[in-house]
Amino acid sequence: MKMKFPENDLPLFPLHTVLFPFQRLPLHIFEPRYREMMARCIEEEIGFGVLLIRDGLEVGAPAIPFQVGTLAQIEEVSHLPDGRLNIIVKGTRRFRVLELLGGRAYQTGRIELWDDEPADADEIQRAADEARRGFLDILNLLAAISKAQVDLPGEMRSLPDNPDHLAFVLAMRLQLGNADRQTLLEMTNCADRLRRVATYSGREIVRLKIFAEHPTRSAGQGKFSLN
Repeated sequence: MKMKFPENDLPLFPLHTVLFPFQRLPLHIFEPRYREMMARCIEEEIGFGVLLIRDGLEVGAPAIPFQVGTLAQIEEVSHLPDGRLNIIVKGTRRFRVLELLGGRAYQTGRIELWDDEPADADEIQRAADEARRGFLDILNLLAAISKAQVDLPGEMRSLPDNPDHLAFVLAMRLQLGNADRQTLLEMTNCADRLRRVATYSGREIVRLKIFAEHPTRSAGQGKFSLN
């Protein structure tokens, strides 16, 4: 089902996580306000917006979110006997909140789409090649480390050709904190985003090389994972 996204009254779901376009995210809905929000979304066949929390908590008083987030389309819904729901959403396009609105139990907002600016196709492709090489270098380093310390799914080497899709897929797979993820989400130049991803890959390569050279020093850190 293809859902609509009402730009003048979009339901908002602040979380302590960044949702990227193309990313699937499972959510457990238990608070009454978000049950109400999901009931509206299902009845009206609309999606909602996921925003990283700048200040506050996911439960209780309304949190203060960042302005740029990702539109979430509901793909699967499981209703539990006590009224809770388990849903799976997929990130679609990015948006920016122009105004937070009141009047409902959950946050809503007036939004605009937040798309990339036009950029040179050759520059984007060069940046994509650089980002892809950096990530593959990480995989090769991981393969050289003891399998007892590495969690490396076989599909990790399968990467999309589309540069925009590639940037977000790599961002999902790298070990990044929310600040770095939000930075990538807010960027409006695809080539710059890919170059930033390559920089983050370089940072991870340095960490992995240190681990490979001094495995006992890093033994307490557990397995590496690129989820």
